[in-house]
Amino acid sequence: MPEGELIYTANKDHQVYIDYLNKRGLKHNDYPFMVNPKAEGRQAIGIVIPYTYENKVVGSTIRFMDDRNPKFINDQQQGYVFGTDLQKEEWEVVLVFEGIFDAISLNGLALTHDTINDNQVAVINNLGKRVIVIPDQDKTGLGICERALELGYDVALPNWSEDVKDANDAVIKYGRLNTLLSILDSATNSKIKVEVMRNKIAKRI
Repeated sequence: MPEGELIYTANKDHQVYIDYLNKRGLKHNDYPFMVNPKAEGRQAIGIVIPYTYENKVVGSTIRFMDDRNPKFINDQQQGYVFGTDLQKEEWEVVLVFEGIFDAISLNGLALTHDTINDNQVAVINNLGKRVIVIPDQDKTGLGICERALELGYDVALPNWSEDVKDANDAVIKYGRLNTLLSILDSATNSKIKVEVMRNKIAKRI
């Protein structure tokens, strides 16, 4: 397990972390977030997100709340896919995002970068579900579209406003249900439709 303690609402030292998560459209109990307020340096202002696989901790990431670079420090194996333990057998669709908070916001998977490597493909395909990739709506995020289509995945590029760059931003602005519906409504495996949507977004970023 990573160092730290689970966020606890009765602990006044944890309120700053709870407030940060609320600003991200999340609740402290949406995931077993951990914190280490007595740590030295930036570790004290970081939220620790344990990485699990088959409900065993296999790594973690720290998201620092001051937004200085680096924003994250990751401890993970190559090819790891975050969020497999969030999936339910009866779900027919799996949502694939770049970022951790995107995935937690909508119970999806996170690649933790803007590519899909072969090891991650194997993990995603093993779930046996329809796959929808939701790129970040920025220059680097849009690059994943071609790779997703090559793999036979759907791509969703919802018509979000210009200030919304990813799914977590969308959840904050529109709410979880509306964000989810916008993803499902725009999901397609048509190269032409994806290119049209991608060009529309590229013109405003």
